[in-house]
Amino acid sequence: MEELIEQAYKLTDQALKFALEEKVEPCSQLLYERQRILEQLEKLLKDSDDESNKASFIELLYYIQKQDDQAKNKLLDSQKTVASQQKHQVVAKKAMNAYLSSS
Repeated sequence: MEELIEQAYKLTDQALKFALEEKVEPCSQLLYERQRILEQLEKLLKDSDDESNKASFIELLYYIQKQDDQAKNKLLDSQKTVASQQKHQVVAKKAMNAYLSSS
């Protein structure tokens, strides 16, 4: 159980690193693997009466939420930047087309 929790922490940290570097594909793969581990942990906890394991799992979930919020905010900022750049490119292209058509 502890080993799975540690793996989930490591995958969360690695996914955040990739998200901050805007490497979406490896980030997605790590998140998929983390989800698989979380599902395994949930099954183990259903069959367990160990309160310390349940507390560790809840602590892990809070940690994941905090890290995922960071990654999500970074990706949203990146998305806004790209959208703004695309808007400027469209405006510039329209200006160039207008200039060329008036010649």
